Amino acid sequence: DRFYRALYGALLHPGVPRGSSAAAGQLFSLTFKALKDDPQPSRAAAVVKRLLQVAAHAPAPFACGALMLVSEFLKLKPSHWDAIRQPREGEDADDVERFVDVDEDDDDIGGGDGFDTKTKQANTSKAPTEEDDEDEGDDKEDELGNQGKGGRAKEDKDDDGSKKAAAVQSAARRYDMQKRDPLFARADTSCWWELAVLERNVHPSVGAMARSLLFGTSVEYSGDPLADMTLASFLDKWLQK
Repeated sequence: DRFYRALYGALLHPGVPRGSSAAAGQLFSLTFKALKDDPQPSRAAAVVKRLLQVAAHAPAPFACGALMLVSEFLKLKPSHWDAIRQPREGEDADDVERFVDVDEDDDDIGGGDGFDTKTKQANTSKAPTEEDDEDEGDDKEDELGNQGKGGRAKEDKDDDGSKKAAAVQSAARRYDMQKRDPLFARADTSCWWELAVLERNVHPSVGAMARSLLFGTSVEYSGDPLADMTLASFLDKWLQK
């Protein structure tokens, strides 16, 4: 557990994506071996998601190397393809506000219609010529009004409490990238949306590799991306043309 926690934290070091090719190759080799031998699928998913997050802000050689690592990892653990093919983020993944129609019968509870009906009954029952009956009718109106306000306030508090409880439960099921331990990051509840960001990378090779994974196919590349995708290699190829 300490090893995976240290590896998970080391991926966030700012010098990781911009180091030398040899250092990046050693990091990829160590990460792949760790993912291959990890018995916890949720922890492996958290490490992969962090690697993709780092690759989204990394130069092209590191990003291509990370995508090839993910492709090889999916060949060994094909169950993780579900994180790409099936979007998921808890039960409320879409974050779409939904509206529910309120029954007409509910309006009578502490609402304006019930209050008006009771008020009319109180007004019709009083005698217009007796002052005592008028005072008694006014007292009933005040009492009914206070009851209506109290009922509405109680319902509002209950609704707020239920909404807060639902929000807490939803947050407890979501992926948390700030967890220090990848085992408790709940990465198995989140899709690998980082591939959609990498697909829009300005480098065509990065976009092509990410697109292959999004389409459910493995990355096919026989060279070394850490050496072939560098600026010096690109200039050499351009001069040869």
